[in-house]
Amino acid sequence: MYAVWTWYSCRDVFHADFPESNHLFVYHRGHNLTKLKKYLNNIENMLEIDDKSTFYKTVRKSASLIILSEFWHDHMAFSLLTILLRYGIDQKRISFDPNKKTNCGFINDTQEAIKVFFGGKSHYSGDKMGWHEQFAGLSKSEAEKYLD
Repeated sequence: MYAVWTWYSCRDVFHADFPESNHLFVYHRGHNLTKLKKYLNNIENMLEIDDKSTFYKTVRKSASLIILSEFWHDHMAFSLLTILLRYGIDQKRISFDPNKKTNCGFINDTQEAIKVFFGGKSHYSGDKMGWHEQFAGLSKSEAEKYLD
């Protein structure tokens, strides 16, 4: 059983307090759980993740628990996941295209690194904790210095 002692509405504050996690609670009001599952499944399929993340309902219809795949336990992958989930929920998405511009600054600012990550180079070798902090404004070749 899990208990949520405080709720984070800001992805950056949440990530600073929890840079690594094997689970996460998401608030998805206006975006139903079935669509959210499809969205994350789409992302995990593109990344060829075999052990998929698992969703669980909570007593709140608009909040769910996600037990994350091992793939997301790395702090930089986890940071990117929080960005992607926030975008997917806010925009009510069921799929993600790493090659398309979005109306999300965190994604657009790090577009080249996202392309590298989704291209199969998902192991991070730098020392920063946050995706946006590390990759904002970097070119593809600069991003490749940190992803292999």
